[in-house]
Amino acid sequence: MEFKTHNDGDINVSFTSLQGHLEASYEDLCTAFGPHHTNVDDMKCDAGWDLMFSDGTVACIYNWKNGHNYMGSDGKAIKDMTYWNIGAKHAWVAGMVEQALRAAVRQAA
Repeated sequence: MEFKTHNDGDINVSFTSLQGHLEASYEDLCTAFGPHHTNVDDMKCDAGWDLMFSDGTVACIYNWKNGHNYMGSDGKAIKDMTYWNIGAKHAWVAGMVEQALRAAVRQAA
């Protein structure tokens, strides 16, 4: 499954919304999609990844209200997060994100 990330160039994820969830380690997300970007909501998110698949479908992965930015010292450190939100324009995109993650982690192993 071909995709590029925010590390490859700007990806417009405007008008995406919550379409699913992903259980994955921060380490696996970095292995699959590279370093997270910091261009996320400073109050509610701590880390995020923007993706664009070869067919032009876009998605974003992000934490929501469970990290230090929102909860202060009671929040989770990014490296300890395992529950992520998937933003997209259609619910079926969540499956594409999970497939891309699993394939990239397998390939890296």
